[in-house]
Amino acid sequence: MTHEWLEAAWILASAFAAAMAVAPWLTALFPMDRETTEPRGGLQRSIERPLLRIAGQWPPREMTPAAYAAATVVMHAVGFIVLVGLLRLQGVLPWNPDNLPAVPWGIAINTAVSFVTNTNWQSYAGETTLSPLSQVCGLTVQNFVSAAIGLCALAAVVRGFARQGDETIGNFWQDLVRGTVALLLPLAALVAAVLVWQGAAQSLTTSGGVDGPARTG
Repeated sequence: MTHEWLEAAWILASAFAAAMAVAPWLTALFPMDRETTEPRGGLQRSIERPLLRIAGQWPPREMTPAAYAAATVVMHAVGFIVLVGLLRLQGVLPWNPDNLPAVPWGIAINTAVSFVTNTNWQSYAGETTLSPLSQVCGLTVQNFVSAAIGLCALAAVVRGFARQGDETIGNFWQDLVRGTVALLLPLAALVAAVLVWQGAAQSLTTSGGVDGPARTG
């Protein structure tokens, strides 16, 4: 019993410490007050503005809750359609060294729903079902984008409380770019560096290859 209590206490303490470390970062990325159109800092100025211009969202305009929610639904829908398309067309798309066939409709839809909603539940073996293209351009992209959309939803809810009486809650596309580029990608790079340092295996070698370990999903 003592061991279980110590384990639970360690998990809670670790989560609290991580929250305390990330909270200032989140506050800077998703401010509660209305912002100027000029991004803060060189990194945001060099990445955020070009991406928003490509998306036709520069300068970013404040959105009503309804518009923010609609943008969220649109992004989820696009992600779902693209991911299902990648999985169903896998057999004819490039970067498929094992010549894996199209993912069956049931598994393709289940996987797309799972990753677009950031639950990431898998009912298959990635090494024998998905090509590197499907994993890198499909699942990995959604690992970032779906998590960033969750951050957008959190920012919208908090702004709703902080801006009592205000008709807007920020710009979804600006929040999406910031959550992905300025938070999730740096954290992923940090974790990846630790995993590489610890010798974690990760390869894009084909599952039937003899030149290295099988790629991991």
